[in-house]
Amino acid sequence: MIKRRSRVVSFRLSDEEYETMMESCLTHGSRGISEYARSAACRPAESWNGYRREAELENYIQKLRNRVEELDQMVRHLTWVLDPSRALGSASAQEAPMEAFNEHHR
Repeated sequence: MIKRRSRVVSFRLSDEEYETMMESCLTHGSRGISEYARSAACRPAESWNGYRREAELENYIQKLRNRVEELDQMVRHLTWVLDPSRALGSASAQEAPMEAFNEHHR
């Protein structure tokens, strides 16, 4: 069922803005600029301003960094356990991965 639209919203665009909007309209397959503008304006704010998605990506990247750090500590620990002579650094540096591993798994 098609909703009857009775409200009009009007705004001005520069020539450059209009061209950009027309290109986006064609790219997204809209029937016309009005349909494109309406669908863009009626989307939830978080989907068009990118803020929520950016925050989610930053959070995900931080989780990945934390996981890589954990894996690095585990690899250092396993290297030290399997062959202490291959572990890099001094004796205290060799014990550090073990301490970090134990602290993480308490």
